[in-house]
Amino acid sequence: MQYNINDFPLYVRINKLSQFGYWGACHWHSGVEIVSILDGTMDFFINGQIVTLLPKSILLVNSKRMHYGFSDTKDECTFIDMIVEPSLFDSSCSSIQKQIDNSFGRSSEDYLLFDCKSEAAQELASAARIIHGLMSTPKPNMIDVQVECMKAMSRCIKFMGHSTRNTEHTVNNQEIWKMVDYIHRHYFETVQIDNIADAGKVSRTRCFNIFRNYLAQTPTEYLTRYRLDISLKLLAKTDMSVKEISSNSGFQSVSYYCATFKRLFGCTPLEYRESISNKK
Repeated sequence: MQYNINDFPLYVRINKLSQFGYWGACHWHSGVEIVSILDGTMDFFINGQIVTLLPKSILLVNSKRMHYGFSDTKDECTFIDMIVEPSLFDSSCSSIQKQIDNSFGRSSEDYLLFDCKSEAAQELASAARIIHGLMSTPKPNMIDVQVECMKAMSRCIKFMGHSTRNTEHTVNNQEIWKMVDYIHRHYFETVQIDNIADAGKVSRTRCFNIFRNYLAQTPTEYLTRYRLDISLKLLAKTDMSVKEISSNSGFQSVSYYCATFKRLFGCTPLEYRESISNKK
């Protein structure tokens, strides 16, 4: 994850869904994520469940949950995305650490969704705006930022503490994490279904079932989406040619890469690069 400041475990930015081709790559991280919708709507996948985020709503995604945002209809959505890593609150105080572990551990709720009228939405939206504002200054006061992050996490703990975990959609995290991690580390190579299944120490059938049930994609679809996500970043941040980007993203054929990109995003790689350049 690319933090705003390399040695400070916080990511906070205003993003548009179109930056990710209207479909973010499914991923997980140890940080707690707050998504504050500023304008538009999007669907959001978390550990096998899909929720719709409306204007001014807030989504709190717990630590180490598989998730991604998307819009099948390619509708734009502008949002503040804030991810705070638990390492920001490393403490020698066992009672504080226990409270953090209880609120953001595997036994706690995968996510909480708050509508715009709720107290939680208003408090968390305000926290996201304040922290984004502090980090947007040329020389942010990192003590102020850390204090505001601690306030935000205190609010998250308060709301998580009043939630009841839904165990209907549980998944063996170790299996899916290992298979996804394999894809993330080997996407630029030739990847077979057997390689992915072996990484999770499961059969091919169970591999397909896990991906379909909990990621709403097949393993091959996930791999292709992840490769496309890598290519989006290269198109936006480098001057590499389409052929180079295709190869560096793991596609065996530039023509297949361009056809897949066009089918899923509705434009060619060069058209996407031009659209990103025009927005800068």
